[in-house]
Amino acid sequence: MCGSETSYRHRDFNRYLGIALVVGAGLLDLALETLPLCLVLMSALDLVLFRWLPEVTVCYGCEAILRGAPPGAEVGAFDLEVAERERLASARRVWERLQSEPPAGSRSI
Repeated sequence: MCGSETSYRHRDFNRYLGIALVVGAGLLDLALETLPLCLVLMSALDLVLFRWLPEVTVCYGCEAILRGAPPGAEVGAFDLEVAERERLASARRVWERLQSEPPAGSRSI
């Protein structure tokens, strides 16, 4: 485990699929030249996926995804302030671990 005790919840949606949907909407707009129709279609698809996909719990420290975890009252939505604090704490833990270990290849006399 990474040492972080904080986590957040969000929908279990593949980020690459989301980017592909946006690119697909752009290509559809280029082909049909109907931006309002493309926006309505992609918005409807996004709403269906948002309602259909389950939520997952994600660790702020190591970004581990916990699927099937029971929803807890203490686990809320993503908070940028908490994410930045955990990122700095994680970097500090790595730095302290590197400082306590001898350099690779060094020998004590």
